[in-house]
Amino acid sequence: MREDHEKFAAKGAVILATGPDSAEEFRAVWAQEKYPFRGIPDPNHGIARLLGQRWRLLGFGRQPSVVVVDRDGRIRSRHDGKQMWEIPANEEVLKLLDAT
Repeated sequence: MREDHEKFAAKGAVILATGPDSAEEFRAVWAQEKYPFRGIPDPNHGIARLLGQRWRLLGFGRQPSVVVVDRDGRIRSRHDGKQMWEIPANEEVLKLLDAT
């Protein structure tokens, strides 16, 4: 989503990434990768539970998930994958934003 961050912003979208890492780990990755969006540490999995994010017991933990939430806070679309390469393409998500 880094490559198309400006397209998302032009549609009024805010990109938030969460993960099970600590705040220190998030800061280090964000500094290294220079992501233009926010990262939210979720080491206690509260956000993941709130969104119903799925887990793989015999894998790498949380399964990747892309959730599109409209301005009223309603979930308009959700895609859960088993691997990181299964997340939808940016163009697919941008089309979803046009429909919300």
